[in-house]
Amino acid sequence: MNYPGLLGGSTHTVTAKNGSGCISAASTITLDISPPTPNAPSIFTAQPDCTEAFGEITILNVAGETYSFDGGPYSPNLFTVILPLELIQYQQQTALVVFHQVQR
Repeated sequence: MNYPGLLGGSTHTVTAKNGSGCISAASTITLDISPPTPNAPSIFTAQPDCTEAFGEITILNVAGETYSFDGGPYSPNLFTVILPLELIQYQQQTALVVFHQVQR
């Protein structure tokens, strides 16, 4: 049996009933509260222009978060990448992922 959609932090009891109508002692479970979703990364850009064909973005590191560029490995470091760029994703230690679209 599956009971989806239960709110984090909620407590539930489960009992069993057999064919004779006897009911078991209750088992109790409390679901963990879901961790907070991180904010989108702070990104600073230097756009390409007439004299410079490449742009640049810098992602500001936040303690406890790691960052992935174009689906690559996650890194906790402050880093700079070259445009064009489509998507940056990052995660907290809890493995939640946020997608942030970057304009080019």
